[in-house]
Amino acid sequence: MPYELLNKKFRAAQKTIDREVSKVQGAGSELQSCLEKQQVTIGEVTQALDSVVEKLKMLKRKVSGQLIILELNEIYVCFVCERFKLPLNFKLEMLF
Repeated sequence: MPYELLNKKFRAAQKTIDREVSKVQGAGSELQSCLEKQQVTIGEVTQALDSVVEKLKMLKRKVSGQLIILELNEIYVCFVCERFKLPLNFKLEMLF
């Protein structure tokens, strides 16, 4: 069970990070298309840059949060396995 819990948390964290990376890539594409226009204003470029910076800040925040969650879950799994003398790849089905 602890291994499955850790794996589930890892998949959830990966989905969150992938979602945020996609948003950063979208903002980067918008900035690139803005810069490729013939007539572009400083305000448009500033707005596009602000969007990229905001998305990068959100990515950093979410990655930091997800890594902390994964580390805490890994510590929990190691503690449970050590406490009950279980292998690290322990699964609930092993009991039956």
